[in-house]
Amino acid sequence: MVRVTTLVLCFALTFPFSFAYADIVFDGRLSKGDFSGYRALEANGTRFGGALASNGIPSRLDRVRDPAGSGQLVMRATHIDGDLPIYGGYRSELSTFHDPIGSERWYSWGYYLPETFATAKNNVVIAQIHNTPDIMETNSRNPTLAVLVQGERIKLINVFDYDKITAPAGTRPTVGVDYERRELASWDLHPGRWTFLDLHVKWAGNDTGFLEFWKDGTLLFQEKNHINTFNDERGVWFKSGLYDWSPSPDPVSTYFSGVIIRDEKEMFQSMLMSRMLESNISLNPLLRWSVEQDLRDMIGDAIARRMLRPAENLIYKHNETLHDAVTGDGKEMFQSMSVSLVPEPDIYLMMLVGGAAIGFFTYKRRTTLLTENPVPA
Repeated sequence: MVRVTTLVLCFALTFPFSFAYADIVFDGRLSKGDFSGYRALEANGTRFGGALASNGIPSRLDRVRDPAGSGQLVMRATHIDGDLPIYGGYRSELSTFHDPIGSERWYSWGYYLPETFATAKNNVVIAQIHNTPDIMETNSRNPTLAVLVQGERIKLINVFDYDKITAPAGTRPTVGVDYERRELASWDLHPGRWTFLDLHVKWAGNDTGFLEFWKDGTLLFQEKNHINTFNDERGVWFKSGLYDWSPSPDPVSTYFSGVIIRDEKEMFQSMLMSRMLESNISLNPLLRWSVEQDLRDMIGDAIARRMLRPAENLIYKHNETLHDAVTGDGKEMFQSMSVSLVPEPDIYLMMLVGGAAIGFFTYKRRTTLLTENPVPA
């Protein structure tokens, strides 16, 4: 661990410092504790407070070992044929406490879909950020953000409304008339392995909001000065697990790492940390992600995200025209503007200093090894 930390700090010299410190609002990793920190658990027609269901809901929300073999504890959410519905759907979900409208938050979590998902026919939501309707307002609305499994793709869906009252209580509003719904990003299913997501957002029911979204360290969506939720007095909350609104003849399960929620304004993005860890220690993806989170908090997030944060002119206004772009293997879709990013001159100096520091420690390490273990003549 000392070697990894030293290399990470050396690597930090290649980037300008921001000295932004992490302030964890909620750490819900199941490897760190049970379900008691969560506000609510819902499954098979029942709803419990986390303090009353610290061990989960048997066979629906369980704390189990990582199916990928890291040995870490994670949540398994399961929907079984014959389960009773909750609020119009078949749910095996857990919920965090509320984040207020106007708050700036980072949400980091991972999910694992079994191979059986490749043949699943139902649409299933595996994570969502829900909103709280105002008094006398309808509660028949889509969640403000949802990670939706649909066929062989996973989609990030956003719903919002400028109006104070979307529709009166007891009525069912119409998408496109009473509120807006849009797809922000999509990616392949990738069953049988862990996928890690990061969401940076300022929740706003008007055009003061912003939203950034990463999958496995790759930026898929970014916008500034745009509404991203309903215009409600009360806040939003994170949910994860399984939400299916049609019966399924076969049991369906997903796995969830647990979510970490922060309120800092700068965060060292996991892609950089992953590269450092991959080159120095061999870890299962879930374990490596957990180490990243701990290191991130330990060093106070002093490493800036400037290599991942596009320049201000990359961030588009809400009234500018969007276009789709394709990255990597041509299968991950995001919306952005096409510009070429050129680092500022001071970055080159920092990179030289960082490279020299890494070279120095590598030389010292090699010298020590040769001294302790001389090569036979």
